Amino acid sequence: MNSNKTYQMIQLGLLLVILIGLGSVMISWATGHNPFSNNLLKGVPFNGPLEKVKEETCALEAIEILELDVNLADVEVNVGEGSDLKVVESTNDKEKRDLFEISQSAGRILVKRPNSHYFGIEPQHKIEIWLPSSYRSTLMITTSSGDINLNGVLELEKLETTQSSGNLVGREAIKAKEVQLTTSSGDKRLEGIETDTYEVTSSSGTTIIKSLKGKGSCMASSGEIEINSLIGEAHEIYTSSGQITIGEIEGELEMEASSGDLKLGTVIGESWRLRTTSGEIIMKALEGKGNCESSSGDIEIEELRLTGDAQFTATSGEIEMGLKTSNTTIRANTSSGDIKGSIVWNYEDKRETEANAQLGNGAEYKLELKTSSGSIRVDEK
Repeated sequence: MNSNKTYQMIQLGLLLVILIGLGSVMISWATGHNPFSNNLLKGVPFNGPLEKVKEETCALEAIEILELDVNLADVEVNVGEGSDLKVVESTNDKEKRDLFEISQSAGRILVKRPNSHYFGIEPQHKIEIWLPSSYRSTLMITTSSGDINLNGVLELEKLETTQSSGNLVGREAIKAKEVQLTTSSGDKRLEGIETDTYEVTSSSGTTIIKSLKGKGSCMASSGEIEINSLIGEAHEIYTSSGQITIGEIEGELEMEASSGDLKLGTVIGESWRLRTTSGEIIMKALEGKGNCESSSGDIEIEELRLTGDAQFTATSGEIEMGLKTSNTTIRANTSSGDIKGSIVWNYEDKRETEANAQLGNGAEYKLELKTSSGSIRVDEK
């Protein structure tokens, strides 16, 4: 019995200490003081601004792969003159623990910062590298939690970045035969990519690229994709949840948004497949052949120029387009809605929910339009 009372008294005492601590914090905030100011944290071994703590240089002659594997650190890549690699680490850890090491073997340089083992607040670390402009081989960067900033024009054989959590920023053009950029949680903001093949992947975050040239895929599990100019042989663009916005597109195109709009400027491709499960498809101009489908949302195209057969389907939404193609046969069907426009329709039923039209001799292309619930409008441009 006495032991139970003692245990209860200990619990009550601990609770009282916690309440007093929380009360002090709340009073500090209420009176305009920061309870976690430098004065209160002056005893913490990693409080304060970053300071340079280590610098190393090494030759890049005959190096085919330069790899950075840094844990819990920001990475900054700079391009400059000279022939050697320079690596600098800055931190606010006064004890200067877990600093990078450089190893070299078989044409490969590895810059590695070991895993940290801290309890509570982590110190800040920043790894800066100065890469000679003459280095044209492979650059690989991996960080578990930290931003990657690319400064200067990179011209490489391959660029590969992997981030568990952090943003990727490229302030200049990236030129490489192969580009692979992966973030689990973080945004990508890139000035431009020029490559043979690209693979841009994000589990959660916004992807913004000013100019992207090459063949490849850009995918986001949850996040928006925005590209001003997309030019190349073929492109696959996907997002599970988010809007896709692209200014101009050239090349074969496969694009899908499970939940979000497709807002496109001018699309010129030999073939295309566009789909959104829940969202609108809006385009300024579309040229080529293929399939366009919206499960829940309108399809709007200012100008459609066909080079082959095409199908447009809106399960719950309207289809509106301006058609600038001659010698085309059009078939339209709507379960609930009107079929209208400036072209001459031949209605096949009294309800005027099925119709066909012919431009020119109608022999070159076939255009099929279908809505389950929504009107269809086609105007000749």
